[in-house]
Amino acid sequence: MKSFEKQDQIQEILPFIRENVDLSLFVTRRSKNIQESLYGACDIHLRLRIINGSLFLQLLSTDSPLYEMINDTSSGYPKIELEPMV
Repeated sequence: MKSFEKQDQIQEILPFIRENVDLSLFVTRRSKNIQESLYGACDIHLRLRIINGSLFLQLLSTDSPLYEMINDTSSGYPKIELEPMV
């Protein structure tokens, strides 16, 4: 895991990531400088939220429903299921 604190650090690593990595996850807090740097570089934008102790996921680029992330261990190994909230 790499931590970026400045916008120019992100700009230096983005070309490498685009050419050499299949999947990258960037987790940000509400820092405008960092978010603006990453916004154009990302194909999918997600928001993770904790509501009443449960973890939810929402796609930000379209009108997406809120999905509850459920940890299912019934098959003997942990698996995440997404349950749409209506």
